Amino acid sequence: MTQFRGAVHQSFTDFTFLTGNWIGKIMKLKGEIDPGVAMDLSNRATLAFLQRHLGLNKDFNQWDTLIEGKDENLIPGTNITLLQSAI
Repeated sequence: MTQFRGAVHQSFTDFTFLTGNWIGKIMKLKGEIDPGVAMDLSNRATLAFLQRHLGLNKDFNQWDTLIEGKDENLIPGTNITLLQSAI
């Protein structure tokens, strides 16, 4: 699991693009990360994950480092305790 530095739940929806910076910050609908950067990272990490686990023959593995949380906008790991049986 990877966390996005400066992101809030709404950072990954279209709503973050519809609200202005001022309104978004006041209502806590925007995080510190640029929403375009958050969406781009999320999309690339998703494609890399799907290639890894579905054996796709594309060049999505170029973003494997994102799966491991290696980017200045990512925090590797999680703050959630996972049961070993769930892994």
